[in-house]
Amino acid sequence: MIIGTVVTKNNLAQAKVLAQSIKRFNPDVRFVVSLLERYTDQDHTEYPFFDKVVLASKTWQGNFDQVIFKYSAREASCFAKALLIDYIFTHYPNEQQVLYLDHGMEVLAPLRDLRSRLEQCSVLLTPQHLYTGAESHDVGNGAYHSGLIAVSRTTSGLGFVQWWIKRLERYSFMENDRAPQTPVEPKWLDLVPGLFEGVEVLKHPGYNVASGNYDEREITQAGYSHFRANGETLYIKHFDRIGEQERNANDPEYAKQHPALATLIKQYTARLDGFGWDRSYSAPWSYQFYNSGEPINSSIRLIYRNNLFLEQKYPDPYKLSNEFFEWGIFGEEPPAVMAEPEPSLDQSAIRPSLVRQRRKKPQSRSMIKREKKVRLHNRNKHSRMASTATVKLLHARARRSGASKKIISRSYTVSHKHARPFGNLTALYRGSVKSR
Repeated sequence: MIIGTVVTKNNLAQAKVLAQSIKRFNPDVRFVVSLLERYTDQDHTEYPFFDKVVLASKTWQGNFDQVIFKYSAREASCFAKALLIDYIFTHYPNEQQVLYLDHGMEVLAPLRDLRSRLEQCSVLLTPQHLYTGAESHDVGNGAYHSGLIAVSRTTSGLGFVQWWIKRLERYSFMENDRAPQTPVEPKWLDLVPGLFEGVEVLKHPGYNVASGNYDEREITQAGYSHFRANGETLYIKHFDRIGEQERNANDPEYAKQHPALATLIKQYTARLDGFGWDRSYSAPWSYQFYNSGEPINSSIRLIYRNNLFLEQKYPDPYKLSNEFFEWGIFGEEPPAVMAEPEPSLDQSAIRPSLVRQRRKKPQSRSMIKREKKVRLHNRNKHSRMASTATVKLLHARARRSGASKKIISRSYTVSHKHARPFGNLTALYRGSVKSR
């Protein structure tokens, strides 16, 4: 078996804790890290418990930069996990089992039970919850947790991996209309049991214990490093929301009510601190910047993701800039990026005809709508003023011709509501002239 994870530079300490725990209980298992950064350094490659560190861009033959540009670091990690599983199967042809674990997890016991289960199936999924009562949460977030997925080298298992890659290539984003934001990626797993053969749901309380299912799993301690969940061996613990969990563990009242869980969290955070997690957590993501070093606005990622024209015309968006996309959203040709002139260049020697004049930036949609509203208001205002003047003119002619004011006003009111402005008034006026 090979275990893999996807990590960015700021979460490298968590990946080291995970690797250490894997080697402690499963020394024969190899651990592969997919680094979601543009480059590697000595700290990434020389950690002894990392059997292999590969850049995420090397795990796929497609246009990696174009896809990653659409996503945030968390969204991109969801896409990269499917690529990593496929990469391991391709580059380790003798391996029959691959287990993906999120970098925020820790292995707390030998995984012989999981290996034996995977020998009997193609895909192994872990549910968010094992009992009724919290299913309303699963409807919105997905029934299965994508942080723990095991796949065996079967026709069905390999087919699942390829299917998952294609789905996450375009649909690995966060749902921004919900609070808190939730990834779309786990929801695809809800379809897996119906689409593929040999899918098993791992209904064991000792796997994927996380803050979202603490209420249904009682954690107890039997020795310094042996923990149980609902009386069964705790194999894998997910330390999500680590800051919140650390505060809870340091709360005396919480530690009194959940002593084993508080001990587990404190041990994990101590190991994180030993790997310098507090220093590396704020490290910037290298895919957050254009090639020029300019930070990418989150709105620009959304614009590029939802505009197929931009994707097709600009397959390498990291060469561009925020200003470039602000023009492109209006369907216009963005201004060319012009190099800064050399300091020693004589500016007076440049002829004005050779200098490209920058066009005026197009108005935003809100400004266009506001201008249309003002024009409509002014037109209606002038129409009302002209209509009032016309009625007064007709009333004056009526007095001279002896016609009734009420007849003229009634004719104007009824006809003007459904006709073009002044159309019936003009006809009425012409009729009065002809009658004279």
